[in-house]
Amino acid sequence: PHHLLTEEQLKTIYNSYPAKHLRNKVVLGLLVFQALRRKEIHQLKVEPINLETGQVHIKSSRKANGRILSLAAVQLLPLQSYLANYKTAELFPSAHLHYAQYYLIKQLKPHYPKLLSCRQLRASVISNWLRHHNLRQVQYMAGHRYVSSTERYNRSHLEDLQRDLDEYHPSND
Repeated sequence: PHHLLTEEQLKTIYNSYPAKHLRNKVVLGLLVFQALRRKEIHQLKVEPINLETGQVHIKSSRKANGRILSLAAVQLLPLQSYLANYKTAELFPSAHLHYAQYYLIKQLKPHYPKLLSCRQLRASVISNWLRHHNLRQVQYMAGHRYVSSTERYNRSHLEDLQRDLDEYHPSND
């Protein structure tokens, strides 16, 4: 993973997105706070979202394990407003969700030139999780079947280690 965004940058991107595009705001929240894949967002139903407990249940698939993730507090109000307007079982009934995500990134890019794609958002979130949680917790949260998939994101911390080594190494005195 490269061109990763910090937690502050991710939160700024989410908070600055206008609430008038409610569907896109909800999708952006699922990318920024839960690191969901496009296919997971597309297959998400209304019933596994529990606003009272602030959790969302992601079903397992051929490529990913199922998991229960906590929703961020800032996601609850837009999600509640979005759910009040839609009475279908599918959370995002549009067959063109891929294009909606493409449009979302295209909208954000002029304001955040470092933002490249939805995959970059997912990689950034997983990398940031590794700073606060152990490897197995992040494996569960990311839905990775194999721990080696999660370990790929640990490589981004080599830069931090190199910086610490340069700063604290005895030969640098």
